[in-house]
Amino acid sequence: MENEPEGRSGQYEDEISLRLFAEGSNPARLACVIAQTAARLVRADTVAVPLLSADNLKVHYGHVCGRNSDKFPDTHIPVENSGLCCWVMDNRKSILCENLAEDIRVSKDLAMDLGYNTAALAPLIARGKVIGGLSAYRDGPPFTDADRAELDRLAGYAAAAIENARFIEDMMKEQKRLNAIIDGVEDGIVIISFEGRVLKTNRPVEKYLPLRFNELAGVYVQELASYPPLDAVFGWNTPAPPGSRCWEIKNCKSRICPMRMKNFARCWANSGEGCCPDGKRLGDEIKIRNRCMKCELMEVAAKIFAIPRKVDVMGARLTAATSIIRPELPDGIFEEMVVISKAV
Repeated sequence: MENEPEGRSGQYEDEISLRLFAEGSNPARLACVIAQTAARLVRADTVAVPLLSADNLKVHYGHVCGRNSDKFPDTHIPVENSGLCCWVMDNRKSILCENLAEDIRVSKDLAMDLGYNTAALAPLIARGKVIGGLSAYRDGPPFTDADRAELDRLAGYAAAAIENARFIEDMMKEQKRLNAIIDGVEDGIVIISFEGRVLKTNRPVEKYLPLRFNELAGVYVQELASYPPLDAVFGWNTPAPPGSRCWEIKNCKSRICPMRMKNFARCWANSGEGCCPDGKRLGDEIKIRNRCMKCELMEVAAKIFAIPRKVDVMGARLTAATSIIRPELPDGIFEEMVVISKAV
């Protein structure tokens, strides 16, 4: 094995990428894929992916592949009892152990029970934080520096993948929690993009509109104009009162502006390209929408949309009002939330 060329991982990179992508939203399955890949890379009999608990006090050895994997405790154990793994995480660097039986950091009972004589371990570090380790064992020739380099390379890639998977998993849990909250309210809620596409609805919207909540997803509210009550609910064509129209407030003299002499309050949606001062059109959509968020017309429009609209739908008198949702991230694009309820 000492004579093998460096870069053995290259032949596995495409496979690793595909498998990690497939398991990307499940940290547990992802850890198993990483263990299997590491075993192939360094020809280990067994590979474990011990992961730290959120409080950094315990290690979980639930992700193990190879011979004698059933002898690793599928429980959370104190970090100080994790032997070589503890040393690797504390020192934030990989190690080679040529003789497990003679290393004072190794649990002799566990080493004897597993029947291995050599090990190679690397820490999993994501965004500067240690989240676990990558531990390879075998009964045979000691692992080499080349093995250690391969394990280090995979550990860096694996740590980022696991951290991303955890983030996605947390986001999915938060999304489910938010869905439960908005589905539990009495009002119908519809989130639409700046160009009018329905991004999200809640189930109660079905009590007010002649559409199932999942039928609205992806629909452009402009398409609903053929049914005037729905057009009024979303208020997409809400006019701006005289004196508050974009070309009046901006004192616009541009002859090419599609909003010139128009009454739409949503100038950003109906112009097609946003504000074009001095006759110069803008091309970058995000820059346009960020510019809209700083424009006084947005504040004027927001006040107009917030006024409740009374409309009759399916024989019931409803009230609808729209709020502008400002993006949390600097490069985000604003959205709108329409709240539908029975008229009081």
